[in-house]
Amino acid sequence: RVLETAGQQGVALASLPVRIGAPPDAIDAIVRAEPAAVLVGDRLYAAPVLDALAARVVALIEEHHAQAPLDAGAPLQSIRARTTTNVALAEHMVASLVRAGRIELHGSLVRRPGWAPRLTDETRTARDAIREAIESAGREPPSVDELERRFGPGTLALLKLLEQAGHLVPVAPDRCYARSAVERLEEDLRTGMEDG
Repeated sequence: RVLETAGQQGVALASLPVRIGAPPDAIDAIVRAEPAAVLVGDRLYAAPVLDALAARVVALIEEHHAQAPLDAGAPLQSIRARTTTNVALAEHMVASLVRAGRIELHGSLVRRPGWAPRLTDETRTARDAIREAIESAGREPPSVDELERRFGPGTLALLKLLEQAGHLVPVAPDRCYARSAVERLEEDLRTGMEDG
């Protein structure tokens, strides 16, 4: 009852003897005997509270996938912040969901297992056109703003996909180069810096 009442705040393990009126040396045995008590760091939580938080994390990830089907995943920091203000609890939830195979971590992103961005015929055509525009510009590619004006609001997500696929190299927050253009520039630098 103490843990259920505490909710996401949990109960400090050290405070249990006073809260439940038990001798301090009996606390470990009492906690081990209670299957609905979960220890995270130095605090105890009711298992149903953690189950509800886990369901919230999974639901937020699914919501992100539905709203942004071109993203490789949801920003982990955003999911944590929207789940609970308790940092240790949020990290525990994510780690336990990853261990259980219910979610995947990919760098700073979190996603449904096996998730991959889904391109429609329209977005595939736009992605290819963006790649062509950048590759054909060579050493003077258009800025992200110019690309967005030309190809629409989904441009940034498509640029990220092209970057992840290795076709583009971001050189500044507002400019991406074709990998082939960067390689040519690097070769020119190497050649120009040779002795003589």
